[in-house]
Amino acid sequence: MSWDGYITNLTSKDADGSQVIEHAAIWGREPLSVWATSEGFNIKEEELRQLLGDRQELFVKGVRVAGEKCVLIKDELDLEGSDIMNLRTQKNSEGNLFFLSIGKTTKTFVIVKGSATAQGGQVADKLFKTVQYLKTVKF
Repeated sequence: MSWDGYITNLTSKDADGSQVIEHAAIWGREPLSVWATSEGFNIKEEELRQLLGDRQELFVKGVRVAGEKCVLIKDELDLEGSDIMNLRTQKNSEGNLFFLSIGKTTKTFVIVKGSATAQGGQVADKLFKTVQYLKTVKF
């Protein structure tokens, strides 16, 4: 299966021409490994492991994703039917912040970073559709 097509689909412009997702990555769950990623979205294994471990302190301490400091907004990664975690970066030097979402399927984690103009709900919704599809095809 070619995972690059999923990255292209996630990062492509919507019908209205808006760019919701700037970056995307797909990681295998076991073993934890990169299957596909968009250029420049360099998530480290240790960052993902921190997100998947004990997440209670992430609401307070935050976490890094692809080197960017993030705050955990909503954690439903282990909630059947949702399987999504939402985060937000701190403002960058231009004053922009970005929303990230992580989705869990049977065999993968799908991680996306929204564009500077995207709202958190838009980012999560686009990811959710991909996660639901991957579940239906047993991934």
